[in-house]
Amino acid sequence: MGETTTLGREGSDFTAAIFAWCLDSNEVIIWKDVDGLLNADPKYFNNTKVLKSISYKEAIELSYLGASVIHQNTIKPLENKNIPLSIRSFINTNNSGSYIKEIVESKEKITSLIYKPNQVLLSISTRDYSFIFEEHISEIFSIFSKIGLKVHLMQNSALSFSVCGIISNKSLLILVAELQKNYIVKYNDKVNLLTIRNFKNLDIPKSLKDQEILIQQRSRATIRYVLK
Repeated sequence: MGETTTLGREGSDFTAAIFAWCLDSNEVIIWKDVDGLLNADPKYFNNTKVLKSISYKEAIELSYLGASVIHQNTIKPLENKNIPLSIRSFINTNNSGSYIKEIVESKEKITSLIYKPNQVLLSISTRDYSFIFEEHISEIFSIFSKIGLKVHLMQNSALSFSVCGIISNKSLLILVAELQKNYIVKYNDKVNLLTIRNFKNLDIPKSLKDQEILIQQRSRATIRYVLK
């Protein structure tokens, strides 16, 4: 109590959401330098589309997977009181932008692509080739937290635990050294993480097809690739 802090990335948006929650606002409008929440980053992909209307749940999923326009913390206070969120462009003010609300009636969902380059892929196994159990993963994540690895993807097998995430080059060397005290560690740096949300097929975009697939994960709505 009584301590001053900052809210971090997207703190101004989060502040707007908190005030809206406190005031029982009818709507929050956030002005950005883009036309709304896009289905892909135009730095990496052509012919991007604005997601005109999506649910709170889908917005949180996209934010968690790496979409950068809106932070997931901004969504939660608004979702709690069913306050709609508009993302509009202060450059093209006539555009309607994106609208995030409780329920969205949509027969066909737009495919979204989230590309996060310059990640690191770690493969961690026990020295005696015993199974990777919960106590191992607990210890490993404690080290991640201490050194500063932000995990974006995980995959577990009987003898190996793999994670893809982001960390500075200096901290990576410290992390590997710490893990190697109890584990066998292999890693690839400068890998790229591609997430396809609401995918229609398993095709990787043409601009990335020359990259090797190191890991592929698939669920009902999302497919993810670690590429090198």
